[in-house]
Amino acid sequence: MTATDRWPEGIPRNYDELFDRHGRYPGIIANEIRRKNIVAGHFDDHYQSVCEKIVAARVLERFAQRVLSCSDEELPPTMTGEDVCQLFGISFGAWRSAQWSHKKVFLKDMGGKGPKGQTSGMIYKANGKGLYWRVWLPAPVEGSYSNPKAVYKTSEVLECNDPARVTPFKGMKFDTSAWPRRKVQPHHFVAYLLRAVRNHFSNSCRTIMRRHKDRPGDFFSQFKKPDGSFDPNWEDGLPDPMNSAASIHASAELNEAIDEACKMTEAQRGEIGELLKTHTIVEAVKMSSLAPEQKQTLLRICEA
Repeated sequence: MTATDRWPEGIPRNYDELFDRHGRYPGIIANEIRRKNIVAGHFDDHYQSVCEKIVAARVLERFAQRVLSCSDEELPPTMTGEDVCQLFGISFGAWRSAQWSHKKVFLKDMGGKGPKGQTSGMIYKANGKGLYWRVWLPAPVEGSYSNPKAVYKTSEVLECNDPARVTPFKGMKFDTSAWPRRKVQPHHFVAYLLRAVRNHFSNSCRTIMRRHKDRPGDFFSQFKKPDGSFDPNWEDGLPDPMNSAASIHASAELNEAIDEACKMTEAQRGEIGELLKTHTIVEAVKMSSLAPEQKQTLLRICEA
């Protein structure tokens, strides 16, 4: 039997089928990327990158290889009550009755103590009714023993076949050919695919971030000269709001008002100019040697 003949049922056999079934609309690949992506314009790039990585990583082949490499005879870690009965060749009623004999009779009525050396037996109540007791049976790790879907540890179930510990069930036929077969369902592949999508999406995001960090300045149009070459003095071309026509006009009007109101000499203007290099205009006026009337006039103009 070839690997193709044994291809897991319900699993896409090639990548065209994979993307048709799980790709864009309504596909789990696109839905997962759309859920994690925070920049709408990056969706197509992420989708293409993730799909390419899925093919390059041979996601289909790796999943099929993992499934086909698992032996049918491999011991499952847990079993249901139905599986136990199938393995032992007994009815579920017999299994449930044995569990009741252990839990309700041996543990509760007998306090967990039986005749030394005995693993099972009968006790009789005052009305003469006999109850069967059993020293041990595996306890379910999930659910109640009365539920056929309850889960048991396989290692503990196997101990039921040890005559030295527990008397075997009547008519029990311990047959490992009845092991529950490992079944691969479509949702198993979906979970595997989602994990691959998340990993490749994260890698795609890291790649985009590295590209932005490594991107040279000449990529942006504002850094280019008219001929398209990179302009190292691009900052010189940025507009200066302080030197706009409106600000220059307003400054000229202010100077005329100051000259008319304060009537400063050239020396006084020079003094104020030097102080303005390291101080605000209010500080410069107060620190200057102007007359008190000139200072008051200047401060009123500045406040206006």
